[in-house]
Amino acid sequence: MSDPDWDRWVHASIARHFELAVETTAFPMFVETEHRNTSVATGNNVKGKDLFELRIDGPRSTELSSNYWELYTEINVLIQSTMDDDDSHRLLRSVGSVKAAFSIIQIFKFGDGVNDDQTLLGCMKILMDPRRREHLETHMLGQIGDDTELTQAMVEGHYKMCLRT
Repeated sequence: MSDPDWDRWVHASIARHFELAVETTAFPMFVETEHRNTSVATGNNVKGKDLFELRIDGPRSTELSSNYWELYTEINVLIQSTMDDDDSHRLLRSVGSVKAAFSIIQIFKFGDGVNDDQTLLGCMKILMDPRRREHLETHMLGQIGDDTELTQAMVEGHYKMCLRT
């Protein structure tokens, strides 16, 4: 049986990984389902409209053999940027910052419960296999509406980690 803490540890570790990876940008990052205050402008963040939103699907747990598990997780980051006549590459620079964060992700037992000892559980590795359509993808979504000057893009990657229990 899979560990009931795996989902929580995976989500917390991925969120922490991306928070640290994009903290050098002037744009805030939100994890899907978090409350976000986009009314405040910070740094180059025009009217609080520029942001990253982290979305995590999974992990999907599969017991490959007795007590040997594979955890498969899909991660995508929505990037939103204000259109800027002086900087037509604004969105693409943000895409580049996010893509650079798609690297090996250490999964720790984060939390304050009995089993949450902050130790390393394992490492999630990005899958790169074009035969299985596993690669780091960028989707340029463009302007989100005629009445707004916001553009969006998405970066998506799939990860796998194997564990012995």
